[in-house]
Amino acid sequence: MNRFRQRPAARLFAVGLLMFVADAVAQTSTPPPAATDGTTPKGPAKIELGPVDVKGDRPPVSVGPLPGLNLTRDQIPSAIQSATAAEIRASHSIGIADFFNNRLQSVTVNDYQGNPFQVDVTFRGFTAGPQLGTPQGLSVFFDGVRVNEPFGDIVNWDLLPTNAIERLDLFPGSNPVFGLNTLGGAISLRSKSGFTAKGVEADALAGSFGRRQVQVAAGGSQGPLAGFGAVHYFDEDGWRDNSPSRLVQGFGRGDYRLDFGTITASALVSENRLIGNGLVPIELFREDHSAVFTSPDETRNRASQINLSGLFDLTDKTSLTTQAYRRDSRRKSLNGDAYDDFDEFFFSGNQANREITNPNDPVCRYADVNGDGLRDTVTGGGFQPPLNDPFLEGLCSNVRRLGTARNGAYGFNPVTGETGTTSGVVEGTPNGVYTRTRVGQLTYGGALQWNLNLDDHKLLIGASYDDSKADYKATQQLALIDDNRRVYLDPDNIDPLYYAGANPLTINAFNGTSRTWSAYFSETWSARDNLFVTLSARYNINKVDNQVTARIGEDIHEVLNREPTFILCPTNDLASCPDTLGPIIPNNLAREAQDVTREKFGFYSFNPSFGLNWLPVPTVNLYANVSRGARAPSVIELGCAYDATPVFGEGYVDPETGVFVPPVGIPRSLIGPTCALPTALSGDPYLPQIRSLSAEVGARGQVFGVWEWNASVFRTDLKDDIYFAGASPTRSFFDTIDKTRREGFELGIKGSAGQFDLRASYSLTSATFESEFYVLSPNNSSADFNQNSTPGNVLSPTADANNGRGTFRAIRIDPGALLPGVPLHNLTAGIDWRLTRAFKLGLSAIAHSRSFVRGNENNAHQPEGTDQITDGFGPIVSNGSQFTGGRPFTEKGYVPGYAVINFDASYQLPRGFTVFVRITNLLDQTYFSAGRLGVTPYTPSVNGAIGPGGFNYNSNEHQNTTFVGPGAPRGFFGGLSYQFGKS
Repeated sequence: MNRFRQRPAARLFAVGLLMFVADAVAQTSTPPPAATDGTTPKGPAKIELGPVDVKGDRPPVSVGPLPGLNLTRDQIPSAIQSATAAEIRASHSIGIADFFNNRLQSVTVNDYQGNPFQVDVTFRGFTAGPQLGTPQGLSVFFDGVRVNEPFGDIVNWDLLPTNAIERLDLFPGSNPVFGLNTLGGAISLRSKSGFTAKGVEADALAGSFGRRQVQVAAGGSQGPLAGFGAVHYFDEDGWRDNSPSRLVQGFGRGDYRLDFGTITASALVSENRLIGNGLVPIELFREDHSAVFTSPDETRNRASQINLSGLFDLTDKTSLTTQAYRRDSRRKSLNGDAYDDFDEFFFSGNQANREITNPNDPVCRYADVNGDGLRDTVTGGGFQPPLNDPFLEGLCSNVRRLGTARNGAYGFNPVTGETGTTSGVVEGTPNGVYTRTRVGQLTYGGALQWNLNLDDHKLLIGASYDDSKADYKATQQLALIDDNRRVYLDPDNIDPLYYAGANPLTINAFNGTSRTWSAYFSETWSARDNLFVTLSARYNINKVDNQVTARIGEDIHEVLNREPTFILCPTNDLASCPDTLGPIIPNNLAREAQDVTREKFGFYSFNPSFGLNWLPVPTVNLYANVSRGARAPSVIELGCAYDATPVFGEGYVDPETGVFVPPVGIPRSLIGPTCALPTALSGDPYLPQIRSLSAEVGARGQVFGVWEWNASVFRTDLKDDIYFAGASPTRSFFDTIDKTRREGFELGIKGSAGQFDLRASYSLTSATFESEFYVLSPNNSSADFNQNSTPGNVLSPTADANNGRGTFRAIRIDPGALLPGVPLHNLTAGIDWRLTRAFKLGLSAIAHSRSFVRGNENNAHQPEGTDQITDGFGPIVSNGSQFTGGRPFTEKGYVPGYAVINFDASYQLPRGFTVFVRITNLLDQTYFSAGRLGVTPYTPSVNGAIGPGGFNYNSNEHQNTTFVGPGAPRGFFGGLSYQFGKS
C-alpha cells in the first residue's frame, strides 16, 4: 500500500526532472564564441567551487554537503542562516555550540552534562548533541563528511575546531539533499584553505574558572599549492567542584590547483578529556552553587578524520565533485553515580550485621572427598549426613544468619512495630555505582556529484555510499561515596557477598554495521529574473546488522557470592575437618543469563522537496517550501526497542472455585533483557523509520541599504517519532509514540546606524506531542501510584494499557503537551559601538522563557501531594516495604525563564595585535538551562543513618526533587589576538 501511494509522487518528480534536464541540455548545446586568435577560449583556472553564475550581490552558498553548485540566498527557499570565519572569531566563543547559542536564530542550548562542550543544541525543537539516547533531528557536516556518529546519531561538538571553519550554513527544514537525519535542519561547516585564508591568526585567552585557551591558524599558497593548519588548546578547572576539562584539536588541509580543477586533502585529529558532572538537586544547588550531585563524570573523546576530495571542470558549464573519507572516533566514559537501585536493598540476600542464630550449636561438617565444593551424595540421591551427626540426632546445625536490613526502608522496628522506620546500615553497604562505557566507531564512504551551472538552471545529481561499524561495551561495579560525594571503588570495605563490589559486571556488549546508499538531485530553475523554482529529492537505502548481548535478570546488587553455611571436609574422617567455615565462594557467572540477539533491518525512503522564491522588488524576497525527510532508527534505538509480543506462562486452577485460570501474556520486554541507558542495550524488534513533513513560508529583504530583516512561519510534523519510554522502574526502552510537531515563527533584523551595529531576533517555537502515550515517571506528582496498574492485574482499568506495560508509576501524555527542554519564546540581541576605528564595545543578550524538565512530559507535575502507593481504594499504610506514608513533592516541573547579558571590548594595537576583554553573565544571573525530575538521597534524617556526603540510608526519607543544569556565574576573561599577512 505504501509503495503504491508513493508512485504518483515519483512519477511527477521524474517528469519534472526530465523537463528541467531537457531545457538544460538545449542551453548547453549552444557552442561557445570563438576566440579572436582562432583557438578555443580558455578562462582562468577554476580553483574554488567551480563555475558560479549567481543573481544578486550576496555571497553564494553551497546547496548541499558537497561543493560544486552555488546559489545566492535569494534563490534558496528557506530561512538559511550563515556566518563567516571573521564573525566566528570576533565572537570569542569557546566552541561552535557556544557560537550557535549566542548568534543564531531559534537556537537554544540545554546543558544536561554540565560542560560547555557537551551541550545539546536545539534548533526549532530539533536536537543535535552528545548524549546517547537523546533523539537527534539535525544533521551536521564538516567538509561534506557527516559527523553524526553512527552509534546513536549523536554529535560531539568538542571534536570540531572553530578556528578551522571558513563559514557555516544552517539550513532549516527537511532538506533531502543532506540525507538521513535531516528532520529539522542541517548544519554545513566548511574549512579554510591556504588560497582563501592566507596569513597567521593567533588568539590567547585566560580568566575565570582557571580557563586557558590558545588558538593558532596559518595558511598560504605558492603557485598551484596551498596549505592551511589550525591548532586549538583549551584547559580549565571548571566553576563547579571536580570539573576540570582539557581539549586539544588539530586540523590540516592541502590544496593542489590543476588547469581543470582542484584536489583537496585534509586531516582532523582531536583528543579531549571532558568532565561534565551533570544535573544537581535544586536543594543542593541552593546550599552551594558549585556543588555536584556525584563525581566523577568523565568522557574521553578521540577522533581522526581523513578527507580526499576533488572539484573538476568538465566544461565551462559543468563540473564533477568527488569525495572519499575515513572517520574514526573513540569514546570512553567513566561515571560515578548514586546507586539508583538502592531502594531495592530489601531482605533477600541483602542484610547487614549478620549473626549466627544458633551460636551454641556446633557447625555441621560434611564430607567433600571429590573437592567440588559441594556436599557428597549417597547412592540413590540425597546428601550424606553430617560427619558430626551421622544419625541426624540434631547434634549440629547449619549456620543461619539474620540481621538488619541495609536499607532502613525495609527494616522492622520491634519497638514501634512499624516497617520502614529503621536506620539502615552504613558499614559495608554499597551506595554508589561505577559505570564504564566504551564506544568505537569507524565510518568511511564516498560521493560523486555532477554539477550544472547555467544562466537559468542550477542542477546537481549525485550518489553517495556510507559504511559504518560500531562496537559498544558497558560495565558496572558497586562503589561507595565519600564526604565530597565522589564515587570510588573500595572492594575491601564493601560486604564481600556482593560480587559486583569487587568485580565489574558486563551489562551490555554490542557490535554492528550500517550501510547507506543514496541518490539525489537538486534543480533550481530561474523561470523569470525574479522567480526561482527549486525541485530536489533523495532516495535512501539503509541496511543495519547488529549483534547485541544483554544481561538478563538481577540488578547488579542481586548478583551475590555464596557464603558457606557448613564446614566441608577433605575426607570422611571427622578429624580432617577444618575448625572454621571456608571463605566466601565467588559467584559462578556462567550461570548468569545472557541474551544474544542478531538483528538485520532495512529502511527505504524517497524524500522530495519543492520550493519557490519570488522577488517582487529587488530588495524583498518571498519564499515557500515543502519537503519530506526521514531518519532511520539509530543503533541504540533498535537495540532498546520495546517488544510487546506476549509471552505466556502456565495457567492454574483456582483452589476456591476449581476453575482453570488461563495464562496471562506478559510483554517480552518486561521479562527479557533489560535496557537502562546509557549503560544497557537489548536485542529487540523493528522500529519504523521516522518520517517528517516540513513547510515554511517567509520573507526577507533590505531597507535603507544597510538593514536586513527576515520573517518566517514554519511547521514540521513527524510520524512514527521515537521516544525513551520506561516500561517498569528497572526496565526502559525506546518505543514509537506516533506523532510530534514543531511549529512557530521567526523575526529578525540587523544593520548599522552611525557608529552602532545592531541585531535582534525573536522566535516562537512550539514543540508538542501530538499522540497519546505513557512514559514511566515515578517522580512526577501526576503519576499513577496504584500498585494494581501492572500487566495482567484485573483490579485496575489501566493494567493492560500502555501497550501492555500497565501504568504503575507512569504518566499519560496527551496531544498538545510541550516537549521538555524547548522554550516557547526565544530572543537574541546585540549591539556593538565603534567608538573609534580601533576601539569597540559590545553587549549581547540571550533570553528564553521557561521550559519543562524531563520527566514532566505531560506538563502536569505540581509541587504538591506524595508518591504514596495505593491499592485503588486507598493508601497502603504498611506493606512491608518502602514508601509507607509517601514522599512529598516540593519542587516545580520546569526551569524558569532567564536572560543573560555578555559584555565585550576590544582595542586594536599596532602590528596586528588586538587586546580584548569579555565578561560573560555580566549581571551574574542564576539560571538553569535544563532539568529533570528525580530523587535525592542527600536528605535530613528522622530514622535513617547518615553516611559520608550526607547519604541517607533509609530510602523512605529520600526526597522527590527537580535536578537542574545551572548556568555558569559571571566570568571575567581577557586575551590577546594577533593577525599577520591576512589577505
